[in-house]
Amino acid sequence: MSVEVDDVREQPSALVLWVVAFAGVAFWTAHVLIEISLVPYSRHHHWVVWWMHGLTVVLATATLIALLLSRRIAIRANAEEGHDSPAGRTAFLGWFGIFVNAANLVLIIVEGIYIGVLWTHA
Repeated sequence: MSVEVDDVREQPSALVLWVVAFAGVAFWTAHVLIEISLVPYSRHHHWVVWWMHGLTVVLATATLIALLLSRRIAIRANAEEGHDSPAGRTAFLGWFGIFVNAANLVLIIVEGIYIGVLWTHA
């Protein structure tokens, strides 16, 4: 029985993998819900718009960090996604996290741009 290096390399815990892979979804959801709740206040208080922009920057940064962590996990797994081992599954979740977090980062940025458009037309 031979043991491959991929099989004995220490892998991140399942909780860490899933949290990093889906962090962007949580940050995007928070962004949408908080921004929607702040829109009525932004009509009466213009400083609320700056809080909305700040929230966009904070959540976009958090999503970018999750994306970079997913990239690090995918690279450190050092296996192909199709490889039937813990390293292969870790690499798959790392690459999956890259794509999910990138999509959510784009959504957050586009919504942040939309805030600027709304404010100028209000």
